[in-house]
Amino acid sequence: MQITLDNDDLQCVIDTYKATWSLFSRTRGGPFIEDATIRVQYKRGFTRFRALHKWQHPRINTSRIETSRHGPMQIKDITIGPDKNNLEYTLTYAMPENHPLLFWKLKIHNQGKRSVRVNNITLMNVGHFRKGGFLPKGGLTLVRSGLPEGGHGVIRPHQDPGESAFFSNGWQSWSNTGSYQESERYLGTRLGIFGAPMWNNPYTPIPKTKGRFVSEMFGVLGDLTHRSGILIGFLSQKQNFGSLEVQTDSLYPAVRLWANGDNVLLN
Repeated sequence: MQITLDNDDLQCVIDTYKATWSLFSRTRGGPFIEDATIRVQYKRGFTRFRALHKWQHPRINTSRIETSRHGPMQIKDITIGPDKNNLEYTLTYAMPENHPLLFWKLKIHNQGKRSVRVNNITLMNVGHFRKGGFLPKGGLTLVRSGLPEGGHGVIRPHQDPGESAFFSNGWQSWSNTGSYQESERYLGTRLGIFGAPMWNNPYTPIPKTKGRFVSEMFGVLGDLTHRSGILIGFLSQKQNFGSLEVQTDSLYPAVRLWANGDNVLLN
Protein backbone atom coordinates (compact mmCIF):
# COMPACT_ATOMS: atom_id res chain seq x y z
CA MET A 1 0.00 0.00 0.00
CA GLN A 2 1.22 3.50 -0.81
CA ILE A 3 0.56 6.57 1.33
CA THR A 4 1.25 10.08 0.06
CA LEU A 5 1.80 13.56 1.45
CA ASP A 6 1.80 16.48 -0.99
CA ASN A 7 2.35 20.20 -1.24
CA ASP A 8 3.22 22.56 -4.10
CA ASP A 9 6.94 21.67 -3.88
CA LEU A 10 7.21 18.02 -2.84
CA GLN A 11 5.52 14.65 -2.85
CA CYS A 12 6.34 11.99 -0.23
CA VAL A 13 5.42 8.38 -1.02
CA ILE A 14 5.49 5.77 1.77
CA ASP A 15 5.32 2.18 0.53
CA THR A 16 4.30 -0.22 3.30
CA TYR A 17 4.80 -3.28 1.06
CA LYS A 18 8.42 -2.45 0.16
CA ALA A 19 9.09 -0.89 3.61
CA THR A 20 10.52 2.24 1.99
CA TRP A 21 9.80 5.94 1.64
CA SER A 22 10.50 8.36 -1.20
CA LEU A 23 10.53 12.12 -1.69
CA PHE A 24 10.18 13.79 -5.09
CA SER A 25 10.54 17.42 -6.10
CA ARG A 26 7.80 18.90 -8.26
CA THR A 27 10.43 21.15 -9.89
CA ARG A 28 11.66 19.86 -13.23
CA GLY A 29 15.06 18.22 -12.72
CA GLY A 30 14.87 18.81 -8.95
CA PRO A 31 16.28 16.68 -6.12
CA PHE A 32 14.76 13.33 -5.23
CA ILE A 33 15.09 10.42 -2.82
CA GLU A 34 13.65 7.07 -3.88
CA ASP A 35 13.13 3.93 -1.78
CA ALA A 36 15.02 4.95 1.36
CA THR A 37 14.91 2.32 4.10
CA ILE A 38 14.61 2.51 7.89
CA ARG A 39 16.23 0.05 10.32
CA VAL A 40 16.51 -0.54 14.06
CA GLN A 41 19.25 -2.57 15.74
CA TYR A 42 18.78 -3.74 19.31
CA LYS A 43 19.85 -6.43 21.77
CA ARG A 44 17.87 -8.67 24.07
CA GLY A 45 20.32 -10.29 26.42
CA PHE A 46 23.33 -11.24 24.28
CA THR A 47 21.34 -11.65 21.07
CA ARG A 48 21.27 -8.93 18.42
CA PHE A 49 18.23 -8.20 16.28
CA ARG A 50 17.51 -6.07 13.21
CA ALA A 51 14.02 -4.74 12.67
CA LEU A 52 11.94 -3.01 9.98
CA HIS A 53 13.42 -4.75 6.95
CA LYS A 54 9.75 -5.71 6.54
CA TRP A 55 6.82 -3.78 7.97
CA GLN A 56 4.76 -6.41 9.72
CA HIS A 57 1.04 -5.72 10.06
CA PRO A 58 1.23 -1.98 9.23
CA ARG A 59 -1.71 0.08 10.46
CA ILE A 60 -2.27 3.53 8.97
CA ASN A 61 -3.84 5.96 11.39
CA THR A 62 -6.19 8.74 10.35
CA SER A 63 -4.40 11.66 8.66
CA ARG A 64 -4.51 14.99 10.45
CA ILE A 65 -3.55 18.64 10.04
CA GLU A 66 -1.68 20.39 12.85
CA THR A 67 -0.47 23.96 13.26
CA SER A 68 3.29 24.39 13.69
CA ARG A 69 5.99 27.05 13.43
CA HIS A 70 6.11 26.19 9.74
CA GLY A 71 2.37 26.70 9.32
CA PRO A 72 -0.22 23.94 8.76
CA MET A 73 1.31 20.46 8.44
CA GLN A 74 -0.10 17.23 7.05
CA ILE A 75 0.73 14.37 9.42
CA LYS A 76 0.43 10.63 8.87
CA ASP A 77 1.23 7.88 11.39
CA ILE A 78 2.01 4.24 10.60
CA THR A 79 2.13 1.65 13.39
CA ILE A 80 4.18 -1.49 12.66
CA GLY A 81 4.41 -4.74 14.58
CA PRO A 82 4.80 -5.92 17.23
CA ASP A 83 7.83 -7.93 16.13
CA LYS A 84 8.87 -11.29 17.58
CA ASN A 85 10.25 -9.56 20.68
CA ASN A 86 7.05 -7.54 21.18
CA LEU A 87 8.48 -4.21 20.03
CA GLU A 88 6.01 -1.93 18.27
CA TYR A 89 7.14 0.90 15.99
CA THR A 90 5.31 4.12 15.12
CA LEU A 91 6.53 6.11 12.11
CA THR A 92 5.32 9.69 11.82
CA TYR A 93 5.71 11.74 8.63
CA ALA A 94 4.86 15.45 8.50
CA MET A 95 4.91 17.88 5.57
CA PRO A 96 4.24 21.64 5.86
CA GLU A 97 1.69 22.88 3.36
CA ASN A 98 3.75 25.94 2.39
CA HIS A 99 7.42 24.88 2.58
CA PRO A 100 9.65 22.32 0.75
CA LEU A 101 10.30 20.30 3.92
CA LEU A 102 9.67 16.77 5.19
CA PHE A 103 9.90 15.77 8.85
CA TRP A 104 9.79 12.20 10.12
CA LYS A 105 10.44 10.36 13.37
CA LEU A 106 10.28 6.88 14.85
CA LYS A 107 8.95 5.81 18.26
CA ILE A 108 9.66 2.36 19.72
CA HIS A 109 7.29 0.83 22.27
CA ASN A 110 8.30 -2.27 24.25
CA GLN A 111 5.12 -4.26 24.88
CA GLY A 112 6.94 -7.31 26.19
CA LYS A 113 8.05 -8.34 29.66
CA ARG A 114 11.79 -8.34 28.88
CA SER A 115 13.93 -5.24 28.46
CA VAL A 116 15.97 -4.57 25.32
CA ARG A 117 18.90 -2.27 24.58
CA VAL A 118 18.68 -0.05 21.51
CA ASN A 119 21.96 0.17 19.58
CA ASN A 120 21.11 2.12 16.46
CA ILE A 121 18.12 3.74 14.75
CA THR A 122 18.73 4.27 11.02
CA LEU A 123 16.16 6.78 9.79
CA MET A 124 17.42 6.87 6.23
CA ASN A 125 19.63 4.58 4.17
CA VAL A 126 19.63 5.29 0.47
CA GLY A 127 22.10 4.84 -2.37
CA HIS A 128 24.95 2.43 -2.96
CA PHE A 129 27.96 2.52 -0.65
CA ARG A 130 31.10 0.89 -2.05
CA LYS A 131 32.19 -2.22 -0.19
CA GLY A 132 35.73 -2.98 -1.23
CA GLY A 133 35.01 -2.78 -4.94
CA PHE A 134 34.04 -0.47 -7.74
CA LEU A 135 30.62 0.61 -8.88
CA PRO A 136 29.87 0.04 -12.57
CA LYS A 137 30.55 2.79 -15.05
CA GLY A 138 27.57 4.32 -16.73
CA GLY A 139 25.88 7.38 -18.11
CA LEU A 140 22.57 8.69 -16.94
CA THR A 141 21.22 6.22 -14.39
CA LEU A 142 17.55 5.39 -14.58
CA VAL A 143 15.71 5.56 -11.29
CA ARG A 144 14.31 2.03 -11.38
CA SER A 145 16.82 0.14 -13.54
CA GLY A 146 20.51 -0.26 -14.19
CA LEU A 147 21.43 -0.05 -10.51
CA PRO A 148 24.23 -2.02 -8.85
CA GLU A 149 23.07 -4.80 -6.56
CA GLY A 150 22.98 -4.46 -2.80
CA GLY A 151 21.88 -0.85 -2.66
CA HIS A 152 18.90 0.88 -1.14
CA GLY A 153 17.25 3.05 -3.76
CA VAL A 154 18.51 6.29 -5.29
CA ILE A 155 19.30 9.80 -4.06
CA ARG A 156 20.21 12.72 -6.31
CA PRO A 157 20.53 16.48 -5.63
CA HIS A 158 19.50 16.88 -9.29
CA GLN A 159 17.88 14.53 -11.76
CA ASP A 160 20.97 14.58 -14.00
CA PRO A 161 24.35 13.55 -12.53
CA GLY A 162 26.66 16.46 -11.72
CA GLU A 163 29.77 17.24 -9.69
CA SER A 164 29.02 16.05 -6.15
CA ALA A 165 29.91 17.88 -2.95
CA PHE A 166 29.07 17.61 0.74
CA PHE A 167 28.88 20.07 3.62
CA SER A 168 29.95 18.42 6.89
CA ASN A 169 29.16 19.69 10.38
CA GLY A 170 31.79 18.91 13.03
CA TRP A 171 31.33 17.00 16.30
CA GLN A 172 32.51 19.80 18.58
CA SER A 173 33.54 23.44 18.19
CA TRP A 174 37.16 22.38 17.54
CA SER A 175 36.17 19.74 14.96
CA ASN A 176 36.46 20.48 11.25
CA THR A 177 33.38 21.94 9.57
CA GLY A 178 33.34 22.66 5.86
CA SER A 179 32.59 21.54 2.33
CA TYR A 180 34.19 18.64 0.47
CA GLN A 181 34.33 17.67 -3.18
CA GLU A 182 34.29 14.13 -4.52
CA SER A 183 38.07 14.05 -5.04
CA GLU A 184 38.86 15.02 -1.43
CA ARG A 185 39.27 13.08 1.82
CA TYR A 186 37.60 13.70 5.16
CA LEU A 187 39.77 15.84 7.45
CA GLY A 188 40.50 14.32 10.83
CA THR A 189 43.18 14.78 13.45
CA ARG A 190 46.76 13.51 13.51
CA LEU A 191 46.82 13.43 17.30
CA GLY A 192 45.50 9.88 17.35
CA ILE A 193 43.99 8.67 20.61
CA PHE A 194 44.88 11.97 22.28
CA GLY A 195 42.79 14.10 19.94
CA ALA A 196 40.13 11.70 18.67
CA PRO A 197 37.79 11.95 21.71
CA MET A 198 37.59 15.73 21.23
CA TRP A 199 37.38 15.69 17.43
CA ASN A 200 35.13 12.71 16.73
CA ASN A 201 31.90 11.18 17.93
CA PRO A 202 32.92 7.69 19.14
CA TYR A 203 29.88 6.17 17.38
CA THR A 204 30.61 7.79 14.01
CA PRO A 205 33.04 6.01 11.62
CA ILE A 206 36.09 7.90 10.38
CA PRO A 207 36.27 7.48 6.58
CA LYS A 208 39.66 7.13 4.90
CA THR A 209 38.79 6.96 1.20
CA LYS A 210 38.19 9.79 -1.24
CA GLY A 211 34.61 10.91 -1.59
CA ARG A 212 33.46 9.35 1.71
CA PHE A 213 32.50 11.78 4.50
CA VAL A 214 30.65 11.97 7.80
CA SER A 215 28.80 14.73 9.61
CA GLU A 216 27.12 15.34 12.95
CA MET A 217 23.47 16.38 13.37
CA PHE A 218 23.05 17.59 9.77
CA GLY A 219 24.75 17.85 6.39
CA VAL A 220 24.10 18.92 2.81
CA LEU A 221 24.53 16.69 -0.23
CA GLY A 222 25.07 19.08 -3.12
CA ASP A 223 25.43 19.19 -6.89
CA LEU A 224 27.88 21.91 -7.94
CA THR A 225 27.01 21.57 -11.62
CA HIS A 226 23.32 22.32 -11.19
CA ARG A 227 23.61 24.40 -7.98
CA SER A 228 21.14 22.28 -6.03
CA GLY A 229 21.25 20.23 -2.85
CA ILE A 230 19.44 18.29 -0.13
CA LEU A 231 19.65 19.29 3.55
CA ILE A 232 19.43 16.18 5.75
CA GLY A 233 19.63 15.93 9.51
CA PHE A 234 18.07 16.23 12.95
CA LEU A 235 16.15 19.12 14.48
CA SER A 236 17.46 18.26 17.94
CA GLN A 237 20.02 16.02 19.64
CA LYS A 238 18.46 16.23 23.08
CA GLN A 239 17.70 12.50 23.35
CA ASN A 240 20.11 10.98 20.82
CA PHE A 241 23.22 12.10 18.97
CA GLY A 242 22.64 11.85 15.23
CA SER A 243 25.18 11.19 12.47
CA LEU A 244 25.40 11.05 8.68
CA GLU A 245 27.66 9.07 6.38
CA VAL A 246 27.82 10.14 2.74
CA GLN A 247 29.38 8.92 -0.47
CA THR A 248 29.73 11.75 -3.00
CA ASP A 249 29.75 9.73 -6.18
CA SER A 250 28.43 11.62 -9.21
CA LEU A 251 26.58 8.56 -10.53
CA TYR A 252 25.82 6.71 -7.31
CA PRO A 253 25.70 9.03 -4.28
CA ALA A 254 24.63 7.44 -1.00
CA VAL A 255 23.48 8.69 2.40
CA ARG A 256 22.94 7.00 5.75
CA LEU A 257 21.34 8.93 8.61
CA TRP A 258 21.14 7.38 12.06
CA ALA A 259 20.57 8.11 15.74
CA ASN A 260 23.00 6.52 18.17
CA GLY A 261 21.03 4.42 20.65
CA ASP A 262 24.00 4.18 23.07
CA ASN A 263 22.58 0.84 24.29
CA VAL A 264 19.79 2.66 26.10
CA LEU A 265 17.54 0.36 28.14
CA LEU A 266 13.96 0.12 26.86
CA ASN A 267 11.61 -1.49 29.37
